[in-house]
Amino acid sequence: MKRSGSKKMPLPIMFESFGVRVRILGSTQRIVNRAFRTAQRAMVGKLAPYVGDVVDHTFEFRLTPKRGINLYHNDKYVTSSPYGVGLLNYFDSILRVTIGEWARGFVFLHAGVVGWKGKALILPGHSHSGKSTAILSLVKAGAAYLSDEFAIIDEVGNVHSFERPINIRSATGGNKDVSEIDPATMGNVFIGSMPVGGILFTQFVSGAAWSPRSLTPGTALMKLAEQALSIRKESEFTIRTLKLTVEDSVLLEGERPDSDEWAVNFLKFLDNCNY
Repeated sequence: MKRSGSKKMPLPIMFESFGVRVRILGSTQRIVNRAFRTAQRAMVGKLAPYVGDVVDHTFEFRLTPKRGINLYHNDKYVTSSPYGVGLLNYFDSILRVTIGEWARGFVFLHAGVVGWKGKALILPGHSHSGKSTAILSLVKAGAAYLSDEFAIIDEVGNVHSFERPINIRSATGGNKDVSEIDPATMGNVFIGSMPVGGILFTQFVSGAAWSPRSLTPGTALMKLAEQALSIRKESEFTIRTLKLTVEDSVLLEGERPDSDEWAVNFLKFLDNCNY
């Protein structure tokens, strides 16, 4: 008589990243494993295995009868995709934002970061502000690459690297026309943390003349808070941490031309500002 074997339940994968505990569930082990590999890429390996009964966030990938996949976050439906097309890319994005919002002991800013003379230069800004092009130009000019997406600031005010590829949009600006530049190919990547030396609020404007203005610490603090993922959930900690970033930092604002020459001149400018 043939024995009917019981179907193995997919094993969850749990990890912790920046103090946030995450569990991945799925209808099949293959889905769970693929989602975890996506998580590793999303957080550039800055995660560790977690063993425990309590997690902060659960992401679940459920197969539908028509072989599509539904994504749930803490049992709430998020989105679906036929045959899973594009869903892992969406998970990559939502995971980074979730960890940025709920991080313990860190503040995530929408910002690019380079290192210059042993200090971090933060360029706050959302997508389409031109910060990726500015970051790439600064790295070409000799600065060290830390991040193109987040400035991750710890409770003592140091900025931690987040070495995801630099995303450069084409002249059309479409989301589909994006090329990735691997930081490792640039030869000047810093992995670790640095104290803050300067903050530059800037946006590309065609034909702009580079004439930066100094900001007061109070103004810089308010502008930074607008870019902080945790400002609503952990406002007190966020403001306290951001105050550390503006203390003793060069605080500047100004429109810039989109050129490698600008980057060279700006780094020279920093050297004359007691950076």
